[in-house]
Amino acid sequence: MVRLRIVQLFTVMLVAVFVASCTTSGKVPGTAQLQVLPKSPNDQRDYHTFTLPNELQVVLVSDPTLEVSGASLSVGVGSYQNPKDFPGLAHYLEHMLFLGTKKYPEPNSFQTFVQENGGYSNAYTATDHTNYFFQIGEGALQEALDRYSDYFKSPTFDKDYSDKERNAVDSEWSMGKSNDGRIMNRLRGITANPEHPAQRMSVGNLTTLVDQGDQTLYSEMRAFYQKYYSSNNMKLVIFGKQDTATLAALATEYFSDIDNKKIAKPEITTRGLTEQQLGEHIYYRPQKPMRQLVMEFSINDNSALWPVKPNRYIANLISSEEPGTAAQVLRDKGWVDNFTASDSADYYGNDGIFTINIGLTEQGLAYQDEVIATVFKYLDLIRESGVDPVYYQEYKAMLAKQYKDLQVPNAMNQATHFSQALFSLPAEHLNDAFYIYDHFDAEAINTVLAQLTPKRARIWHINPSVDVDTAIPYYEGEYRVASFSDTELQQWETFADTLELTLPAENDLFSSGKAEVVEATIMSPLQVVDQPGLEAWLVHSEFHQSEHGYLQVMFNTDLPLQSAKNNVMSDLVNRIFALQTTALRDKAGRAGIGMGIERPRNNHALTLSGYSEKHPLL
Repeated sequence: MVRLRIVQLFTVMLVAVFVASCTTSGKVPGTAQLQVLPKSPNDQRDYHTFTLPNELQVVLVSDPTLEVSGASLSVGVGSYQNPKDFPGLAHYLEHMLFLGTKKYPEPNSFQTFVQENGGYSNAYTATDHTNYFFQIGEGALQEALDRYSDYFKSPTFDKDYSDKERNAVDSEWSMGKSNDGRIMNRLRGITANPEHPAQRMSVGNLTTLVDQGDQTLYSEMRAFYQKYYSSNNMKLVIFGKQDTATLAALATEYFSDIDNKKIAKPEITTRGLTEQQLGEHIYYRPQKPMRQLVMEFSINDNSALWPVKPNRYIANLISSEEPGTAAQVLRDKGWVDNFTASDSADYYGNDGIFTINIGLTEQGLAYQDEVIATVFKYLDLIRESGVDPVYYQEYKAMLAKQYKDLQVPNAMNQATHFSQALFSLPAEHLNDAFYIYDHFDAEAINTVLAQLTPKRARIWHINPSVDVDTAIPYYEGEYRVASFSDTELQQWETFADTLELTLPAENDLFSSGKAEVVEATIMSPLQVVDQPGLEAWLVHSEFHQSEHGYLQVMFNTDLPLQSAKNNVMSDLVNRIFALQTTALRDKAGRAGIGMGIERPRNNHALTLSGYSEKHPLL
């Protein structure tokens, strides 16, 4: 029997039943001082920002439907600021910070308080910032903020726990030293400019976190805190069901007296990749079986161009699976099974990378030169004919529609993202920066394309059969580096001349118009088709009417359960379907429509989700 189920997607809205009350003191910013932040029309939260007298920028997120509250504070310092003699110091400080304060001297008392009130807390150290965050039951927010803020005012750095935290850092390093993703990030540092801080081990362990002559680890850690932990180098986000005025009062009371040392946010001025590190192969034998070809290009940091998104414009074209594109041609040859593009414009602080990630098939391992040549050929085509306002208009319309119907994210995840994003984005664009496409900037796009050339490439060969010759310090595995040869460059050019590639056509699955949304009248599944071997059921969303829908066609059969062979054949059906509909699924995904085949309860189910206007066509 084939069973068809059609529903309109909905987001469950939690109903608030308790209102937190707070007693606060101090000068609270007036309405005129609080700046309202723009948001999606589909977002019920209220967002405001203001700056405390000590220059600490604050964002407030008020949502009466929340049953939890919390905060995230980012400090503008990370592993790139580690002293040369103390690799991992920023991470070690992150661990040492929460070992009590003058007001609450008991080590780990904050974590205990949060857990006793149904919450959790954590922290992480990135290359350019360190983040501390917590979530707690909404009724305990005030005391939590009192305890939390004190770590940024008067931490005790209990020396009795120094070795315990060294061991905790060492444990984190040990658990990650065989992780291929972490190893590749380490290799990006090792193979970069020797003068760049990415060369240094960032996590730290028992070998690096030790006294150096008359420099003690503990004193260096405290000096690091005094140097960088300043209120004007911090960004705070507080969220909860409390109204904005209450949240603002809490921020003012507990964070206004963090010391402002008036420091400049540390900046990296050394370039991560110079000419000496470009035009190279990097061979890495992974710890787990994988076959990847990664083509990385050194690009200048253009993060400030986020409103015109030249990197994303190019990534959208490169990763297209439409007929005639590089991805589609390579899949059709059976050489690749995954093809994506992304960028990290400030990866090294002063410069970044544009990356094309290619998953190779077993057959594709023998054709890596042809894959590389195809990508370079496609980049040439984009340079010649791909900088076109038609693509810009399509992408702009897609992003605008996505923003209009944006689903509200998890509050803790949102706060953590906001607190670090404030270092690079204006507060008024925290919600919409990803979706803004201000204007078509051909010059910005061409500037990036001019950097995506063989001479600026670093090509990673990641598979178990590569030849390697050098151990990776502090991590498992080995690697090898070799410069591109003139013969290789000529071979790539020669093969590229044999190719016929095309740019993607306009996406006919996207509609910028607004589809009709019917009134929600069917609250329980209603059978709309009842035929031999076929049923269809319809239900409306009770809480969230939108242009989104969900359609599932379930094929009810016990064939997969009849034998092991049938089970394998059933799985192959799904895999073949996924492979042969790659281009269609890619086009649908770009238009905001999900498409897939699944095996719920050992049956086959074809699903469509997202914007429902083109579901009948699909």
